[in-house]
Amino acid sequence: MKNHKKNHKNKRFIERFTKKCTERLYYKLRKFKESDADSLAKYANNPKIAKFLTHEFPSPYSKEDAKEFIYKIASEKPTKTFTISVNNESSGAIALTPTSIPDQSLKSANLEQNNTVPDNFDEFDEFDEIAKVAKVAKVAEIGYWLAEDYWNKGIVTNCIKDMVCYGFETFNINRIFATPFVENKASQKVLKKAGFNLESESKQIILKNSHYYEVLMFSISREDFIRAFIQPDK
Repeated sequence: MKNHKKNHKNKRFIERFTKKCTERLYYKLRKFKESDADSLAKYANNPKIAKFLTHEFPSPYSKEDAKEFIYKIASEKPTKTFTISVNNESSGAIALTPTSIPDQSLKSANLEQNNTVPDNFDEFDEFDEIAKVAKVAKVAEIGYWLAEDYWNKGIVTNCIKDMVCYGFETFNINRIFATPFVENKASQKVLKKAGFNLESESKQIILKNSHYYEVLMFSISREDFIRAFIQPDK
């Protein structure tokens, strides 16, 4: 009974924080529309953006790439991918994705304690067996990019906070992580401002376009987010 009251209280704090964040006037998170294809292609077609994203992000980025992406995510239920709209124009994207846990010891521990699929696993029924492991482990990965025109204005930091709010409120997850490239100091900086912590100095390796790149692991737990950004009613 005590845990139920605590969870209800935390959810109320998250709902209030989300409302506060989305009232900011210079940006908003919303679902993608078919009409976003032109602006999405205009801003995404930038090698400076593609440089620090995975091989799944096309470069060059065409209008057809934008249309295909928008069509692909249109059926998400609940929504996991939002556009970052600036001045009423699709100017970036941010998403949460259930995925496998890079920390193998943590994954093993969670699987030993949770050897059954949660009741609300149908939220992620479009994902494969890897997603099933991640759902049991209750984690999700966050990814994002923003048009170069709007860099260094605090928008990404606030969008990450909004998305973390949304993620903890909407999905049965206890931890959200990000894996910025070692060279991407700007992304590491905004993650820290959004409350994420560097998990380890040890670097991981990812493969992109036949080259290996080093990435770091940053994460934030539900408890840490509530403690840092959501104040209880007085």
